[in-house]
Formats: sequence, structure tokens, C-alpha cells
Amino acid sequence: MISSSIRTRRNARDEKTPVQESKHRKSPFWSSSRWQNHNAQISEKGASNLQPGPNLSSKWSKPPTIKNELNELSNQKSPNESTGKDIDFSSLKSFIKRGQELARESAKENVDLKPSQTSTESKTLNITKLADIIKTKNKYFDIEQPDLDLDRPNKEILASIKTRSETSKKLQYQDPSNAWKKSTDNVNELKGFFKQLPKRVKINGKMMNNPVRVGDLVTFGTESLRLYIVAETPRSFDSRVATFLSDKGEIVFSSFSNICYRIPQAIPEKYIETIQNFVSLERKYLDIPPVGIPDSNFTRSDKSLPSKFQKMVKPNGTTESEGEISEFDSNDLIISQASSQLLTNSNVQTYLIPNAARELYHSALIEVSNAAFRKVHETNKKLEGLHRILQNDETGEINAPRTISIFEILSKLNSKQQTVSNTGVSCLSIPPHQSIDHDSKNFPAIDYLSVLFALRKQSRLWTVQKDKASFSPTKVTIWSLAQISHEDRVINFLRGKGLEQMAQYCAGKVLGRAEREAPALFNAVVSLLQEFVNGKFENDPLVSTTIVSLLRRIDKLLELKGAAISDDFYKFEYSHGKAYDLLTRLNEDVIVNPMKWSAESSLAGENISPRADLQESYFEYFDKVLELPRKDRIAQWTLSQNLYESDPLRERRIDMRDVPVYCIDDPTAHEIDDGISIHEEDGKYVVSIHIAEPSSYIKPESVVSGIAYEKSSTVYLPEAVYPMLPQMVSKLAGLGKDTVDTRTFVVQYRLNKKDIDGYMNANLNDNSYRAKSEFLNKIEKDIYKNSEVRFAIAKRFRQGFTYDAVNTLLQDKVKIGKFQQTSLSGDADFDNLIKLQHISTLLWNIRESKNAYNSGHNKKLSVRPMQSSDAHVEHECSSFKFRLPKSDNVIEISSDNTNNVSTQLVTENMIIANHLTAKFATEHGIKILYRTLDPKFNADLLEEYKELIQDGNTDIDQETLLNLYAFLTRGVISDKPDKHFMMGLSMYTNISSPLRRFIDMVNQWKIQDHILGRTTIADESIAGIVSRLNARNDIVRDLQRQSVTFWQLLFLKAFNEQNGGNLAEKLGLKLSLRSNPRKDTTVAVNLQTFSSVNAHVEVSQELLEGVNAGDIVVGGLLDNSKLRLKKIDVIENQLVFEYR
Repeated sequence: MISSSIRTRRNARDEKTPVQESKHRKSPFWSSSRWQNHNAQISEKGASNLQPGPNLSSKWSKPPTIKNELNELSNQKSPNESTGKDIDFSSLKSFIKRGQELARESAKENVDLKPSQTSTESKTLNITKLADIIKTKNKYFDIEQPDLDLDRPNKEILASIKTRSETSKKLQYQDPSNAWKKSTDNVNELKGFFKQLPKRVKINGKMMNNPVRVGDLVTFGTESLRLYIVAETPRSFDSRVATFLSDKGEIVFSSFSNICYRIPQAIPEKYIETIQNFVSLERKYLDIPPVGIPDSNFTRSDKSLPSKFQKMVKPNGTTESEGEISEFDSNDLIISQASSQLLTNSNVQTYLIPNAARELYHSALIEVSNAAFRKVHETNKKLEGLHRILQNDETGEINAPRTISIFEILSKLNSKQQTVSNTGVSCLSIPPHQSIDHDSKNFPAIDYLSVLFALRKQSRLWTVQKDKASFSPTKVTIWSLAQISHEDRVINFLRGKGLEQMAQYCAGKVLGRAEREAPALFNAVVSLLQEFVNGKFENDPLVSTTIVSLLRRIDKLLELKGAAISDDFYKFEYSHGKAYDLLTRLNEDVIVNPMKWSAESSLAGENISPRADLQESYFEYFDKVLELPRKDRIAQWTLSQNLYESDPLRERRIDMRDVPVYCIDDPTAHEIDDGISIHEEDGKYVVSIHIAEPSSYIKPESVVSGIAYEKSSTVYLPEAVYPMLPQMVSKLAGLGKDTVDTRTFVVQYRLNKKDIDGYMNANLNDNSYRAKSEFLNKIEKDIYKNSEVRFAIAKRFRQGFTYDAVNTLLQDKVKIGKFQQTSLSGDADFDNLIKLQHISTLLWNIRESKNAYNSGHNKKLSVRPMQSSDAHVEHECSSFKFRLPKSDNVIEISSDNTNNVSTQLVTENMIIANHLTAKFATEHGIKILYRTLDPKFNADLLEEYKELIQDGNTDIDQETLLNLYAFLTRGVISDKPDKHFMMGLSMYTNISSPLRRFIDMVNQWKIQDHILGRTTIADESIAGIVSRLNARNDIVRDLQRQSVTFWQLLFLKAFNEQNGGNLAEKLGLKLSLRSNPRKDTTVAVNLQTFSSVNAHVEVSQELLEGVNAGDIVVGGLLDNSKLRLKKIDVIENQLVFEYR
């Protein structure tokens, strides 16, 4: 078994595995050839491997500390001092010819010496020693084993080598393997499990929502199906590095961001502890190079010394410390070969996978990969046929491009009937009750990998969408054959004489000198460029190279005509950003958010989706019909198909017309869908959360409902809003119209008046007063015991209560004083709101005690028309306002402080309403849609999280927050109740915003069905609705996030251009290092206020000098007067500064 794994030095280097192609370091420990002992590490993009905190995620090492100075490796210290030794891999090449004898002599002779000399003196001394050794040697010698006499007879040399090899094999392979096997109780059980793994491992869509955990199987790179086991996940938010085990026994330290495909929970949870123990700390032996690899921090411990040196360690010596993170090039064979030699007799901890552990899973992983690859050809053929069928959606219409779940593809590939049935519904929409659940079905993991690999090869037919939350694709966009044929026509035109014709016209249009009409295919080329900007052709070299050729030719023509060409600001010479800038200039410098061009977005009015435009036309017609004073037969039919004739809950509503309701919102709010009231009843405060009820107007099976279902929610972009419902529905069902009878969905809870009054008095007399846990527990029990869901008619909506107005009112000291004395201020609105303020504080304290977190400072970005009061540029603290060039629009970035009393008052009551609705549905057996979020932190991360949020800390710095958020899974819709970790609640749903979220409308319909004893949406449809809403919500979330990133970068770019550079100093930007800058040519930085921007600083000599002097530290602010903008790409999300 061992001998079959041994490869020559050339073979080990020449064999290009997928890992090597991704710059992974190979470390096959089972081989007896230590030349193969490469360190398996993958460099993180952007943030680098050097972290301000622990870079090794596993339990095998403590978090590292970054040091500013590196000691030379050759400077051997005594065992007493060895824990302070740092390894500088940038100097390794100069030390390779230092023999084993030198290392051995140095280690022995310096046991009781004083601290060693300086690095420079040590280097000179050691080189001199080495020269003396070489002079004393015979004609032939091994520089790695200077004590090996090669002048002896060959027979003696061979015997010596054989003895040494057998000894090494026993000590470094057989003994660790036997020891591991002896200490592991379930070896036979695991052997049986892995034997069945290739046939039994399954995957489904719902599993993809789970965080990465030990036991998952992953791949690195899209061109490989080679599998790795997740053996350990990070144990600190400062680390992004996990531990992976390859099918060949390699240990790989890598970031989750390098994962390409993932099979969650492939190995059951009961085996997790054993999987974690697959990696063992290697025991070192005197003068024998280790076969294992060090962790990414080169952690050191006296226990890692050979036993002879351990006995020499003084009792007061340090037992463990962290070294500098490795900095050697992962492709440098010379340094790789030297690394194990230089760790001989050192205290650097090295790790290996015992052969017995590797033999358990080796064959299983290879078989899964091979089986998936063998199916690719068959899958290719099936996908081509399926593509023709999927061009037609459930309505029978050719509806491409559209995005569907990969698990729907798997379902149809495994189905005998692949045709799409025409349901006979309107071509405008699909009713929610006809949804099909594909994500709950289990599919062989082999099929999943095979489909993903084949989809990549058919990039003209499909575009596999990246899913950062799942760390594996879950969606794919289908492109129609008609569109592909049209694109082929455009590409053929450009690859012929058309390129010069198009380039000439574009160059002339950019310069304002277009002398003739646009070429026939000009609009088609513009559409092609728009799709190129949004990354459609990343896997299509033919289209990409054609577009790049066009961009090059246009640049050349502009240069010939005297126009200035600036391309040094782009990430690549001809990146997507270059194409975007050309489109902007062709559009007379009108700036457009490129996310609107995305086929995924399906935004109405952007000439991207004919279906979305048709749906918008229907909404506009519906609005007009609803407003007609006299309605003809068609108008009446349209309304009867979409709206109930009368209120279905009229007999069940309670009368709350006399209770004042406060709809607290921004003055620019598009929909008013919630309000809060408080009144007294039988010695209790009755708090009612009133929610708009469009579900009592709109039929679930209507066209309006189906269109809203496809949209899933209102889309909020910085520059525009795309409503989920027709405007007239918001007017019909929205809250806030005083004296108008309004239907409301009400969540009520009651609290003892004496309890709340006592708490208010204590708090008003002492601002630092905090309710005790016993009191909070009582309030929580009272809420659960005295809560209910009701339907009401409200009428008395108080006017003018925006967030700012409520904050101002509740800070009125005169009224506070009067209320403190008599419990009456003379202002009924103030009295009601101050009670609600204190109740909301109690609600937050209850959630806070359960580890809820609420970020107190968010940034709000908007793009709006310029007003007369706006200056050209405004900058105050962390808020910015800037007029866009050649535009009447302003980009405004402002602080959205959620710590103010009005925001907390509204937020906490909406959260409790959602929570109580979830409990009501669960207790009454109503199958609704829930909202869940569970990152499943391991014990170390959970403890660190609790420390971060202790004492209600909402002022966590941006860098720490970014590290924390990287570990959070996304919140998802589910058909089963489960915890919402960040809310600190055992279950949660959405009910409070039905005018802008479809999940809220579904939940209202389901509760109405329960109250009325009817069925409009069957329980069997819920799982399908969950799948479709989750998929669409992911698209909307990414669309909104990427839009904010685009406008932030555009703000920085436009400001820099209009102010002659010096961006960082003029804007007062605050940049801090996220890692040690020694590793790469650039270092990632945290850019305050602009948190979505991927910012870096070039590593210059000045920067390194500042680090070495201690003036620049990880997390500390850089001197922005020394920062000069070098690159900014608004599409690729890249911002790079020089430090001079």
C-alpha cells in the first residue's frame, strides 16, 4: 500500500492535479519520499493568508499573533529558547545548502548558551561553518545528510539507506497509523459507511441553506471534480481558513471562498469528532525530517521537539507560541523541498493524516468523483434535450431568459416525462397554489456534480449563477435558442467586416462626430455589451474575445483621432468596466445602474424582459380600471377576477375605530403597511400592531396575485423602486388615512399596567436603570399568555408622526417632567408614545438576553434628483453628498442610526408581531411560511459572538462586523418553524409588510383560511412556494447589494475625477489594514463608510517600513495623505491605492 504511493521527485512535480492548478500545496504524507512533503495552502483572494487573528481554523493550534520582525531560520536556538524562533521563508533559498550536520551541531551546542547573536551575524557564522564542513568532506556527499559517508562501498551505503528508510517508515507512518487506529473505536463502522458512500450520498435544495460544517464534501475550481472533506471549520471570526482533506491524503488550509461545489452533510454528524481526529500532531525524531506539514501559522511548541531536546527545556520556558504565517510561494519547488529539512529538530508543529485514517475515505472520494465524471457525457445529451423543453414555462410561453433551480433540472432529468404541462393559466403569471416543490427531493450527489460540470460546458445555453451563501450553485439561467441564434448572428457580423464598421461608428459617436446613421446591428451590439458587463459570457471565449477585439479597435480609433485613452484604472486592460464606460459614453454620458440590464432582475421598463414589461402594463391597466367612476363589462370582469366582491372577514372584525394608531415611517415611504396603538383595558395595557391587509382584497388565484408572486417583493434600488403590487392596491389597503375605515390584521398582547408603570417610573428617575432578568421573564410570560391574532377596522390614524417627529416629541423635557410627576403630560400622543417607548425597551432587553444582535449604525445610500438646497459636494463626519457629473442627480450616503427611540419603538413591535404570529400558527396547526437563520456556530465562535455583543454593544467596529457577517448564513423562508439566531427568537415569520413582501400575503391568506374554515392555498403548495420565493429573494437581495456597491464606487470615481485625484485625503477616507502586508503585492483594507467596496493598498517599501517600525499595525488607520488612487473598477468592484 505504501510503496504504491511513492513517486519520484520529477513525478511529484510534473503531475498537475486540479489542486496544483489552483495553487494548492500538495502533501502526501503516506509517501516515504519526503521530497513530496509540500505545504498544502491556498492563498485567499483579496484578504491574503495573513490575518490579524487566527489563520488556522482548526483545534490543532492557538490563534496566531502577527509579528513585525522575522528572525532568520538558520539562527538555531537552544531548546529553552526555541519557542521564540521565527521562520522567514523569504530567506529560505539562501539557506538550502546548510547541511543536516550544521543544524544538529547548532541545536546541541547552544543548549545552555546565552541568547543568540543578531540575524546578520548568525547568517555569516553559519555560512562560514558550512564552508568548513564542505571542505572537510570527501569527494561525494549529500548536502542534506552531511553525516552520510558516500565514499563507503555501495553495498554498505545501500544497507544504511535501507535501514534508515525502514526506521523512518516505522516511526513516521506505521506507528502513527497503529496508534490512531487503536485510539479510534468506530473504525470498522466508518469503513462500512465509506464503502457505501458513493451510492448513498444524497443532496437536496434545502440542505444548501445550511452552513459549511465538518463532514461536507467540496471541490476547488470549476474544472475539477476532485473532492475534499471539510475536517475543521474556523474557530474565530478573525480567521477565514478551514482545514480540508483530499482524496490522496493531503491537508489543505483554505478559505471557504475557494469552494466551488459543495455536498452538505455527506458524512453524518455522529462521525464529526472522528473526522476532526483524522489530522494528528506529528511526533518528531532526532535528525529525521518530518513528513507532515505545519499549519498556516507555523505554530510552535516545546512538545514538538524531539524527546531528547524536550528534556533540555527549562521548566520556566514558554510552552507554546505562534510564528509568522508562511510566506513561501506555493509553486516554488526548491523552497518546498527545503521546508521539511529546515524543520528537522525544530519546535514547529507539523501535522499528518495517519495511513489508517486515509485508507477509510480514499476510495470513496475517488469513486464519487469518477462516477460523476463518467456521467457527464450522458448528462450533456440530456441537458440539450431538456433545454428545448424548458424554453416554455408553465404557461406554455417561451419565457427565456429565466432563472430556475438546479434541483428542478435534476428533477426533470430523472423524470420519465420531461414535457412542461400547460396549466391553462394566464400567460402573465403563475398562481402560488400551483407551485411545485423541487428543493425537498433527494438526488444522488453524483448526479448533482455531473449536471454542474455539464452546465459549465454548455455556457451558451445556460448560465450557472454563483451562490456565495451556499458555497455551491443552486440556480441557472436559461437562454432561448432564438436569442442564442441572434447573438451568433451579431458575433459573426463582428468577426467579419462588421467590426470595423461598428468601431468606426462608436468612435465617432463617442467624439460627437457620427456622420451617418447607426449600423443595422448597433442596438444588438449594445445589448451584447450590456450582457458582457453583467458577466454572461465569462465561460464563452468566442464571444468574450470578439467583444474585446471591438473594444481594442474603438480605443485605437479614438487614439488616432486625438482622444485621451485611460485604461490604467481598470482591474484588467479590457475588463467589464471598460465596456461599461463605453456604453455610458455611447449613451451621452447618462449613468445607468448596470444591474438593471441583468436578465435575472426582470425589472419592468428596462427593455430587458418583455414578460416583466407586459406584467407592468397589466398593473397600469388594473390601476386605471380601479379608478374608473363607471366601469364597462371588461373592467368589471377584470376586477371580479382579481378582487373579492366584499370583505370576507367582515363578520370577524373588531371595532378599533376609536383607538389612535401611529404609523411611524419616513416621509418618503412608498407604502404604509404598519401602525401601532396602545390603550387600557381591565387594568392592562393592550398593545396592538396593525398591519395592512391586501389579502382581504386580492384573491390568491388572481393575475395580480400571480404577478406579485413572481416578483416576490418590492425591489428597492438607490435610484428607483419597483413595487410588488399595483399602486391602487397600496392606496386601497394601505394604512394612515385618517377618518377612513381601514381593514387591519392585528397582533395584540397585554401587559399589567402596574408592572409597566413601575418600570417607567424607575427608568425616568434613573436613566441607567435596567430591568432585572426576573422582571423580563415575567413580561415575556405575560406576552405569550395574553397574545392573540385578530382582524379589525381602524380609523383614527394620527398624522405627522415620522421617525424624526417622534424622536423630537419624546425628548421634550417639559412633557417628560409632567409625565414623571402625574403620569400625564397634557399631550395624549406623548403619553401613548412614551409608554410604547418603554415597552419596546423591555422587548429589546428580552431579545438581548437571548443573544440577539442589532447593529446600531447602518449606511443609507440614495440617488435622487438634486434640490436647490444641495451643494455640489458635502462632507460631514461619515455622511457624503455629491452631484453626479453631467446629471441633475445627487448621490447621498448618510448614517441610518437605528439606536434612536422611534426606530426601536417600531422595530421591536414589528419583531414581536412576527414572532407571535409564528407561535399562533404553530399552536393552531396552521401551515404558514417561516423565516429562519441558524449559523450553527461551533462552541468557540458562539463564545466569541457572546463576548462581542455583551452589555448590548451595538458599536462593533466595521471590520469586526464584516468578519462576523462572513460566518452568518442567509435568512431563508421555510415551511417549518425554527430559530432565528440574530433575532434571539425560537421561531419567526414575516407578517408586518404585506404591501412589499409576498410571504406576508401568503401568511395572511393561510390564517384567514383557518379563521373562516376554507382553503384557498393548500398545505401541499407551501413547500413549492418556499422554493420559488427563496430563489427570487436571493436574486433581489443580490441585485440590491450589487447596486449599492456600484453607486459607492461610482461616487468615489466621479469625485476623484472632478477633484484632480487625492481622493483619500480630500474625502477624509478611513482605511485600515485587514492583514499583514508582507504576503502579497497588495493588502486588503477596510474602508469605513464604503463597506461594500473591495479595497486594497499596494505593498510599497514605505508601507513595509511603517509596519517594521510599528507605526502601521493591522486594524490601525493609514495616513490618508500618503494614499493615491491607482485603480477603480465600478463593475469588477476593485479599488486600489498606492501608499507613498
